Amino acid sequence: LTRTAVYQSISAGRRAQLHQRAAAVTAGTEALHHRVAAAVEPAADLVADLVHAARAEVGRGARHQAARLLLTAAELAPTGERDDLLLDAAHHLLVIGQPIGEHLPAIEALGETPRRGVALGRIRMAEGRLHEARTLLEAAWAAGGEATLPPEERAAAAEALAVIGISTLDTDAVIRWSDELGAAGPTTLATTLR
Repeated sequence: LTRTAVYQSISAGRRAQLHQRAAAVTAGTEALHHRVAAAVEPAADLVADLVHAARAEVGRGARHQAARLLLTAAELAPTGERDDLLLDAAHHLLVIGQPIGEHLPAIEALGETPRRGVALGRIRMAEGRLHEARTLLEAAWAAGGEATLPPEERAAAAEALAVIGISTLDTDAVIRWSDELGAAGPTTLATTLR
């Protein structure tokens, strides 16, 4: 309580200076957190470092931490990069079955793209809104060829559509989307399931 009171009594500019100094004498994620706390405007180098750290977390299997880093990066990124960072974070949360929570309105507000459609489709599936999920996922699949959807998200869309097929007893859908999922290849499947 005392620590928080002291911290809050320091001006924002002074706190930023202290965090900059702390970042200079620490390393790894601790330094990164201090750099974030010191940031007062979009910073491309900091965003790149956050994305790099997020990739490392995915490699360790720590998708929740990766999502947190990507959400932080989205807050600090120039406008043109925010959407992809938000969708990357959503993907990692969805893979591990975590709710999107307070970030759902931001995802819903994004322009219609295949990546947004996949994210919203997977969210609607988790909510039990299977018809809406199928519509969103099939539209995203049709609009988003391999060049538009990252392989891992493409595989996640096929997986979700196969599960919806199972849930709705649609054997043709189960077969189609299972074949699409299998066509993604073992590397993509291993990454999706990690």
